[in-house]
Amino acid sequence: MKRITAMVLLAAMALTMFAGCQKEKKEITCAQVIAAYEEAGYEVYHREYPEKEYGYVCMVRIEEGDGDSIEFHFHETSEDAQAEAEKRQWNSLLWIFSAIYGEPTWLETETYRNIEIEYDDDDLYTPFKELTK
Repeated sequence: MKRITAMVLLAAMALTMFAGCQKEKKEITCAQVIAAYEEAGYEVYHREYPEKEYGYVCMVRIEEGDGDSIEFHFHETSEDAQAEAEKRQWNSLLWIFSAIYGEPTWLETETYRNIEIEYDDDDLYTPFKELTK
């Protein structure tokens, strides 16, 4: 019985140690996102903002013909990106407006390092997910 208890405790300690180790997210640039989406066959619109007039320094937008889209906003810090994502997370007004037109859309908002990402179709997120591997 002591042997089983010791094994369980050892396993629990090992899991706790490994759970605390997080892999460092690699840095991704605006140019890398543009290249990844162009390579995947999407038409990419982007603009850089040297004076941070909209709160971010670069914006990349990909839109499909059916209206689905994804936007990347590159902020100077991860804190800025997180703050923007929190402001835009629960955009119920967009959902109501899109429901009126018969296609209710919920905008997903998340961050990756200093990038705030907004999208309404998981398929559009795939090229970015490949970049993060």
